[in-house]
This record gives sequence, C-alpha cells and structure tokens, in this order.
Amino acid sequence: MEVILFQYQNNKIIKVEEQYKPNEWVGKINWVNIKCDDRTKVADYLEKIPFINKNRKLIEFPSEYSIPKVYSENIIQNLIVSKVDNIYQPDFISLIVLEGLIISILPGDSKFDTVRLQTESVGNEFDSLGYYFTFITITEVLAQNVQNIANARKRLNKIEQSMMLKTDELSPQKIMIIRNEIGQLADIIEDQHVELNVLLSLFIGTNREEQLKKLDDLVGHFEPMNKIMIRLEEKAESIRTQYMITQQAKSTRKINLLTIIQAIFVPLTFLAGVYGMNFKNIPELEWKYSYFAIWGVFLLISLILIRYFRKHKWFE
Repeated sequence: MEVILFQYQNNKIIKVEEQYKPNEWVGKINWVNIKCDDRTKVADYLEKIPFINKNRKLIEFPSEYSIPKVYSENIIQNLIVSKVDNIYQPDFISLIVLEGLIISILPGDSKFDTVRLQTESVGNEFDSLGYYFTFITITEVLAQNVQNIANARKRLNKIEQSMMLKTDELSPQKIMIIRNEIGQLADIIEDQHVELNVLLSLFIGTNREEQLKKLDDLVGHFEPMNKIMIRLEEKAESIRTQYMITQQAKSTRKINLLTIIQAIFVPLTFLAGVYGMNFKNIPELEWKYSYFAIWGVFLLISLILIRYFRKHKWFE
C-alpha cells in the first residue's frame, strides 16, 4: 500500500515527507492519496477515522455503492474507471471528502497524475482544494477515456480489416467477445457521466457558481464520448452481422456445389441402375462398344449440365 500526504499552502499542493498516522491528519494534512488493490487493507488502515470506519463497506465493496454517501459535510463517492491492464473491465476510485481533508483511494496500478497536482497552482482557477481536486479527477478520467476509446477503435478497425482480408482467422466467438467488451466500455463511460453529474450536484449552493460552471463544462465532454461509444457499438454489431453474412454466403456456395454434383450424378445413377438390372434381354450388352458408348453418354450429360449451371450462374 502506497500512501502519499499533501498539504494545501499558498494556493499550491505540496507533498509532505513526514508520515502522519490517520488519526493525526486533521489540521496537518489536506489531501491523502492511497494506492492499493486490497480494499480491506485500506479500510483497516483508515479505521481510526470514525466516519470511514462507520462506512467501511463502501470502501471494501465499491462496485455495490456507486451513489455518493453524504453525511453533512462528509462524502464518499466511488467512481468507476477502466482497469489499467484491461480497459473493458471496471475498477474504482474512491473519493472521501471530510472537513478540511480529501482522501483518494486508487487501484495499485493507477496512473493518476499526482506530480501535476504538486506543481500546478490551485489559485489560478479555483479557490478551493475540493473544487480543484474534482477538476483534476475529471480531467484524468477524461484523458483515460480518450486513450481507451482510441484503443477500442483501433481494435475494431483491425478486426474489420481481418474480416476483409483474412476471414479464416476470425471466429464467431472472437467477434462476440469484442462486441460485448465494447459494450462494457460504453457502460463504464456512461456510468462515469452519471456519477460525476451526481458529484457536481453536491456542490450546488456553495456560492462558487463560476467554478461550478467550469466543472460542469468539463463533464460536458462526456456527451461526445458517449456518442462515439454508441457508434463503436453499432460498428461492432455491423462487423458481427457482416461476418455472419459472409459465413452464410460461404455455406450457401458449398451447398450449391453439392447440389450441382448431386444434379450431375442423378441421371448418371439412373443410367447405371438401368444397365445394372438382371434382365436377360438387354440388347446393348451384346454390343462390342457398349462400355465406351455409355461412358460417352455419361460425359455428354455431365458437360451439358455443367454448361447449363454455368449459364445460369449456379457456380457464383
């Protein structure tokens, strides 16, 4: 578990080298950034903070609590994000706002840009650490989404090219997996949009309308992202449909070929059956060249049928 402490001084966020315990944070620390994959371990670490200990299930099981938990000035918000190693699977960032203290809980492999928080001036745009931290959180989530959407689109384009050039390398299962994963990414981005709007609603009435508008404008960038994901879902479904049509066309060609072969052999089988009967009086059997003649008839019938099928485009 990685714990980094920050103070808000002179409109800047400064990293604190001294490691204070959770029960010592109030009055000394303004922001705590925790990275850990074991949520139970984090909840145990923060158990000396009464509000968090009382609501530790929200920390341990973030997927079950996406709606903010609000008690007076205290807030716990679990924000869904994509996993670093699999953008189609959900992970969670927990934001805990206490009086004078912000705690962020991130996955252990998160790439949340804390360095930028240390060096940029808060006062240029926001006079509150809470507003500025929300601004940075939304910015980081948007940046992640832009990269994830680009990767998803690139993956779809690659599948589309493979379908045109190397159809045999694809399978229905592979295409369905991609289609479902695109849908999962779309759900993640849509849920983020809803959750951030709910979070911003908590700032209403704080007499910082100009700063709230900046945050609201930032969240507005989710609208085009949602539209892009809808198009990607439609494209994934279109690729699946095209693949099924292609496979169906291949099956149809195979059935046509078998039908042609069967149609050619039906008259040949009939002739073979006629001359295979055990009657004593079959004049052709006494003819010296009857064997070669029947083969000639076979070939003639076959050629006539093949020409007929070609003329009527049965081979296409």
